Amino acid sequence: MQKSISFIKLLLAVTVFSFLFPVNIFAQTNYHNSLEKVRTLPLDSASHGIIVHFPEGGEERARELGPMLGEALEFFSDSLKVDLDFRLALLREEHWKEITNYPYAIPHVSSENSRAIAFLPLDQDGVVYDMMISFKDRISSDLSEEVTETGFSYEGFSNKMVDLIGFHEIGHPYANVYGIGQPARWFNEFVANYFLYAFLRTNYPKDAQIWDLSTKIILDDYEPNYRTLEDFEEHYVGVGADNYGWYQANFESKANDLYEERGFSFIRELKENFPEGEGKLPNEVILARLEKMERGFKEWATTFEEKSKDN
Repeated sequence: MQKSISFIKLLLAVTVFSFLFPVNIFAQTNYHNSLEKVRTLPLDSASHGIIVHFPEGGEERARELGPMLGEALEFFSDSLKVDLDFRLALLREEHWKEITNYPYAIPHVSSENSRAIAFLPLDQDGVVYDMMISFKDRISSDLSEEVTETGFSYEGFSNKMVDLIGFHEIGHPYANVYGIGQPARWFNEFVANYFLYAFLRTNYPKDAQIWDLSTKIILDDYEPNYRTLEDFEEHYVGVGADNYGWYQANFESKANDLYEERGFSFIRELKENFPEGEGKLPNEVILARLEKMERGFKEWATTFEEKSKDN
């Protein structure tokens, strides 16, 4: 991964950011405060399946993403019998800095009770897109061929992958509203990915294939600096954009494979086994419960064991 100068610059920038600001800035921010900040910006808003806030020139992207996210809300409302008031803000970098301390273009959500607003970059830029582009010349020929078969250029494929993260962001507040507890950050991310894949696999199977492929690309040859679940819990996105992508890809891979086996019923089991209000739990307890629900979680968790320094 350190073969690319652009990648090194990217990693250094995010690492410096994580040292300059405390990790707790990455906690979910208050929905009301976030929405008030959005309303102070020179943004238009329109209903495209959901309410979308966007700057001048963002109408086309709002029309593209809004209806799909609206479909996701209907899907989970019908499946779980709970509703969510969800908005989307598409922002350029200058507006992003007015809203959040997250590094530019790292998608995230602010939620409160049954209301939520997600933030996505308007343009094809930012650390997530740059991360995917940094892999372009290093992926295997087989993976490169799979990208071509999606009908996108590699750049278009990477931008599509960033768009799909919006469905992951829906997963966070929906899991909360449905009543699934939040025993650990990695568990929360795994659950949000399960929600994402449940919707894509059912309603947009071709996009689910793109999501699967992006996971393969990230895991193909990246060697993380941080790799334990404890590191993720302590540093969260402070591990750096690429390393954070590696963690997410592992959570995604597990969620995707498990959905093929268990389908939507697993979400209902998560609520039964991890009830709301239980608070934080040790990893050993979380993994033991998950193992009872579906064998293989403890083996999967070895992915995150510290590698020998001799390797």
